[in-house]
Amino acid sequence: MRTPCKLQLNIAEFGVLAFQLDKRERFILRLLCKTHMEDPHSFMTIQEALMLSCNYGREKVARALIATGADVNYADSDGVTSLMFSAQNGHHPVVHALIDAGAAVNASDTLEWTPLMFSAMNGHGLCTQALIDAGACVDAAHKRGSTPLTICCCNGHEQVASILLDAGAKVDKAELDGLTALIIAAQDGNNQVVHVLLESKASVDHANENGHTALMFSAQNGHHQVARALIDARADPNLANIYGETALMLSAQNGHHQVVRELIKAGAHVNQRSEFNGATPLILAAEHGEEKIVISLVEAGADPDVTYSAGCTPLIKAAKRGGAGIVRALIEHGANKHWKNNAGFTALDYAQRHRHVSVAEILSE
Repeated sequence: MRTPCKLQLNIAEFGVLAFQLDKRERFILRLLCKTHMEDPHSFMTIQEALMLSCNYGREKVARALIATGADVNYADSDGVTSLMFSAQNGHHPVVHALIDAGAAVNASDTLEWTPLMFSAMNGHGLCTQALIDAGACVDAAHKRGSTPLTICCCNGHEQVASILLDAGAKVDKAELDGLTALIIAAQDGNNQVVHVLLESKASVDHANENGHTALMFSAQNGHHQVARALIDARADPNLANIYGETALMLSAQNGHHQVVRELIKAGAHVNQRSEFNGATPLILAAEHGEEKIVISLVEAGADPDVTYSAGCTPLIKAAKRGGAGIVRALIEHGANKHWKNNAGFTALDYAQRHRHVSVAEILSE
């Protein structure tokens, strides 16, 4: 971290500097330096004045301060420079002024964030391009492994993503937890960003440290357009994460009917069991009361009598919950009303025990 240069602005210097500016800019400069003007023993350094002018996008003030001797690479206690402030806030004329004056485009703060990361985070295309043109590293990573590309994708900035990719950013470079730009965009449902990444040949089946793929995240969160795009790009719908969950299981238990339909259409195995707990998509949908999904799954060939923990079937799960529509749908598709679980109870027993009258009537028919 640089030691602040205590270059004070005395009255004469202030007058010379102010002469270069218009009325509005002189007012801004006066505000920046008011501490010194009021009390010579308590002053704002010229570097601090430069930082404030860059933060608020005052190009003329910044250029005047630079001409007076302000250090463009001075950093505050967090390692943040004037270039980082201006890049973060999208002040591209100020960014150009600082670059022209020799600002370090690859400097990093205490968390290893660079000016390009700040610009990418907030989707500032002009600042991003200016920094790249000046030699900013497009694949620099901070302490958690995030790069400008993963950062901008997290915030849905497809224009900046395109700029970074055109500049050679590695589309599949992952963060420390295994998240790639595509996984991040899919998780948040940023459809336009996903398309940009797929056009750059992002790996559709890359998984994070828990085995979660982009398709699994989009399925879990119900982003059916993203799921469709990934399927069209040949994402495998039958991959499982370390917990044995597939995209179909995740969408079924979270009630995302449109995604379920897309996955079934893409060839997802409706009877695939989790290696972790033996659950199938139908069991999870019945357990969570997702009637439309239950119907779609049984119509696609899901086994209505598949057993789960303690010998319970989807019908027993639905009867416990009181889902009359699910119970009827399962019976209509051949579910065995008389099946007993390991404790010797049927679906009707549970419906009566939990006082689900309408369910008990259906089961008694």
